[in-house]
Amino acid sequence: MIVLELIGRFAVGFGKALAHPACIFVLLWCAFSAGGSWVMLSDSDVPYIGAFQGAIATAPGEVIEVGPMPFHDRGDESGSQPLRAVSFKFTLNGKHFLGTSYTGAIDYRPGQAVTIEYEPDDPHTARVLGTQLMPNDDVLWFILIFPAIGALMVVVWLCAAMMKGFVAAGEALRRA
Repeated sequence: MIVLELIGRFAVGFGKALAHPACIFVLLWCAFSAGGSWVMLSDSDVPYIGAFQGAIATAPGEVIEVGPMPFHDRGDESGSQPLRAVSFKFTLNGKHFLGTSYTGAIDYRPGQAVTIEYEPDDPHTARVLGTQLMPNDDVLWFILIFPAIGALMVVVWLCAAMMKGFVAAGEALRRA
């Protein structure tokens, strides 16, 4: 019978910790920062982080056009180049593939011959050698700080809630 009382006291103490306004803040922080990070991560190379880590095939290709990326302007006082989209084409086994990769470091010209690297199992995942699959901003890595802080707050909050539950259960044991 005392075990049921201990479990009940623990659950009540844990529940009180869940209902605390700080808990609501932590949950809202996590929800909004995870949502914002999801939007940023979907427009980055992170989903393709392992794509070009193994056996990569290459093929000759040609640059079709190079265009500026107005919302990804790196042309600030640091001297870095603005991000540009490089559209390219290549042929494998008689099939033609089109793609776009992104760079801020190398100048490409339409008609220029380039080396295309692609996944052997999925040639649609391809990029010009030395470029990125998706436009990455340095801001992306800063944005990821917020869900990391949220995760840390959740761990601290869960530890505190568990301690409240244990204290409540300990009080029941002391009275028994």
